[in-house]
Amino acid sequence: MDTGTAPAHLLRHERIQKKQKVNVMIVVMKEQATESQVDSVIARLIELGMDVHRSSGATRTVLGVVSANKVDKGIIEILDGVHEVMRITEPY
Repeated sequence: MDTGTAPAHLLRHERIQKKQKVNVMIVVMKEQATESQVDSVIARLIELGMDVHRSSGATRTVLGVVSANKVDKGIIEILDGVHEVMRITEPY
């Protein structure tokens, strides 16, 4: 990665990854998830100590989640508006 042009959040994750194992998950919201539900899920993820990166498409919102701590994905799956939680196990 060219550190001269990389966004700060990517550099932070690169430093975390070098120091310790990073846990990465994808949270897929339901198609009809409200803005309030998405905001509540993001707030809960941040409370759990995670960095959250939101991507909103035409029909769904996807949240990329990075954390130094391993969190039980079941805690996230039960939140209102969540369709699916996938743990990324392969290096990216």
